[in-house]
Amino acid sequence: DTLTVHIVSESDRRYGYTLKGKVCTFPGYTSAYQSNPDKDNSKELPNLNTGETLYLKDISGEQKFTKPPQRYTDGSFIKAMEENGIGRPSTFEKTITVLYKRTYIEKDGKNMKPTELGELVCEQLEKNFPEIMNTKFTADMENNLDKIEEGNIKWYDVIADFYTDFHNKVLEVKYQGKVKPKSEETDVKSITLDAITENLATVTDFINDELGRHDCSPKTLMQLDIAIDEIFGNIASYAYAPGTGKVTVQIRVDDKARAVRITFIDGGVPYNPLAKEDPNVKLSAEERKIGGLGIFLVKKSMDDMIYEYKDGKNRLTLVKNF
Repeated sequence: DTLTVHIVSESDRRYGYTLKGKVCTFPGYTSAYQSNPDKDNSKELPNLNTGETLYLKDISGEQKFTKPPQRYTDGSFIKAMEENGIGRPSTFEKTITVLYKRTYIEKDGKNMKPTELGELVCEQLEKNFPEIMNTKFTADMENNLDKIEEGNIKWYDVIADFYTDFHNKVLEVKYQGKVKPKSEETDVKSITLDAITENLATVTDFINDELGRHDCSPKTLMQLDIAIDEIFGNIASYAYAPGTGKVTVQIRVDDKARAVRITFIDGGVPYNPLAKEDPNVKLSAEERKIGGLGIFLVKKSMDDMIYEYKDGKNRLTLVKNF
């Protein structure tokens, strides 16, 4: 029979022990068996009665460690993918090959063992992309790919549902949370950071990441790079001098109008670069006064430039058709 024993202390009945095991009430045919001294009798309990007093004879300590799950072999890994609806027979071998090729895993006897690189990649992906780093997402994507192949859904609908949020998350991670997601109403994406020259590369990358999703010519991208360099450099050098402050850079790309608008917003001293007189380019470099040439070249390369001072902030917008 099975037996559950609750043992409590006379001094404090709030604490005690619970034992679960078996007790032999009648040996029956087992009495004919020869006793096996090697048999584990740890789960066999003596026949105890309710209210019986027990006395402590000895205390012995035993340390046990929980064993981790067995590492995957190539075969058990494929079986796990099948059980979770991940991959297809034609992709199983390729998936494993890629893991080895990128040194995310290595062989440990017959088992797969994650490398330091593999553990680091998984750690970062699970931290920043938990919606993607799970078996359900992968299985659902596999099912959608099957439906696309069968003609039941359009591929661009699947990509549209996935890519917008994913792209925003990538930018947020890349720029350490400084990027605000694109608003559905304004379709504007922005980044706020310190107005220092060291952040120019970050701003340029941010703008180019967004422009890379649209059909902009190399000439347009080059002109915008030069303009960003000039405008951000001026803000970093003069807006808050001799101190420093924040600058927000916004970008809005209108594919229908084939135009991009980039706005720089800072809380520095009021300064309208468009009010400055254009330099006389007919003069030689020695005859011409220093300053103003950079803004002049930006104005010539942009389709429009708009400045306003509003709510204590400078707002300079570049408009470029593509």
